[in-house]
Amino acid sequence: MKPTRPPEAQRKRPTSRVPAAPTRPPTRPPAPTRPPTGAPAPARPPTAPPTPGRPPRTVQPPAQRSATHLQRDEEALQSDAARGRVWTLIADLHTLMKAVVLHDAGHPVAKQSADTLCKAIEAMSPPFVLQFVAGGVFLDRTLVPLDFNHFERCQALTRALARLGAHELSFESSLAQENALQLGHALAAATRGQRGALEAAEIPGLTWREIPHAQSGIDAEGVDPDVAAIAHTLLGLGVVEQIAAQPDEPWPWNMGLAVIRRIEKGLAANAGAAMRVIEFAPEGWPIARRALSASQLVLQVLTRVGADPPNRRAAAHAALALALQGLRPRDGLDAAAAADGLATRMTRAPIQAESGIAPQCLLVASLAHLMGSKARHGSAVVSLIVTELIELAYEMERARCPARVPFDLGRADVLAFALQHQLAPDWMRAVIKICGAVPVGACVQLRDGRVGIVIEPGPPEQPWCPVVFVAGERVAAHEPVMLVPPTQLRRVDQGFA
Repeated sequence: MKPTRPPEAQRKRPTSRVPAAPTRPPTRPPAPTRPPTGAPAPARPPTAPPTPGRPPRTVQPPAQRSATHLQRDEEALQSDAARGRVWTLIADLHTLMKAVVLHDAGHPVAKQSADTLCKAIEAMSPPFVLQFVAGGVFLDRTLVPLDFNHFERCQALTRALARLGAHELSFESSLAQENALQLGHALAAATRGQRGALEAAEIPGLTWREIPHAQSGIDAEGVDPDVAAIAHTLLGLGVVEQIAAQPDEPWPWNMGLAVIRRIEKGLAANAGAAMRVIEFAPEGWPIARRALSASQLVLQVLTRVGADPPNRRAAAHAALALALQGLRPRDGLDAAAAADGLATRMTRAPIQAESGIAPQCLLVASLAHLMGSKARHGSAVVSLIVTELIELAYEMERARCPARVPFDLGRADVLAFALQHQLAPDWMRAVIKICGAVPVGACVQLRDGRVGIVIEPGPPEQPWCPVVFVAGERVAAHEPVMLVPPTQLRRVDQGFA
């Protein structure tokens, strides 16, 4: 018999802290061991199975969860150890799903995969909540950075869970092998198109719920466009950081393409939010962030002028690779020298597809070759107008962290530098239309005297009237604003005069 829906007062309420889509009660009642609201708490909370080498761990009911679990530190998630545990859990859950699909829930391979998943859940120290929405995964409502391989696994799990109506998985305690196999069987059934595998299931230690209208990708109606744009951009930035950490390796084509698609999705969801997350990210302007900024700018400009998707993606990919090849913490190589090194690096990586050379890889490699000094010194005419845009974006990011200057330049300063040096005037006009006459990140003064930060460019008909963040609120300027010179913002005692 299908369990009845619990009373309103006893339904599980979301306890995480990052906003998500509108919620509704779980599709099944809580596990029998959970005391109803208002009932007296048991004398002793249940304990999880002891792990060799450490005493038993107490598992608190949801109503008694500590603030530590509800306020999971975002910085801890960024550490290699914490990130590795989440990645391991995603990989093991995906492996279990594939094992049941290829064999069945009673096969030794599936049982071994279930045991591995149980250990991964135990290493995460339940209780915790995983959400698979907006093309990403959230741990206790905190976005988890993913590399390319784990992103692909995340997408497969998201599609399967969406068919089951279980966008959120709440692990209240560690799972037994038979319980993990139940979950694996449901995921495997979803990959075959079955949608009711969890409707009447009871899995002790695990609850789930559907987030109405939540979908995978940027078209999710239940996901705030700002949240989707920020999520896609940050996920792309995470992959760029991995590429930047291996500068001597052959160019990773799959990872580079994944970054470009992330940038595309972020800009399509909300261009202003995607630009803000780059401009306002903490910890200065490392190479990875500047490379993503250059690629984002090239993609925006070519989208505005109506370039074909394959061509604009290839140009954005070339800008990303050129920046990662030539930028340095301060200044960097000139564009031609960076292109020479990039072309050599790209030829060391396979660019084969089923039908021969992958077209996207061929376009990117050709752009890198045409920008190199060796090609420019030849007698043939090899320059393309799009290479001027790539070089413009690269030089702007190179100028953001100039040598012998103790501070980084903002977007307004970088645009002023490009105008002063007359870098590709035609493209400069297009760039200014994208960034706005008053670019995102610039400090401005409103007509009433208040000072704020630009968070969105002004409309085309009023380019000097941007959206400004002032005193904790969003203000759409109705009159032209005035730029505040950087020298008035930098304190002399910090060496920024």
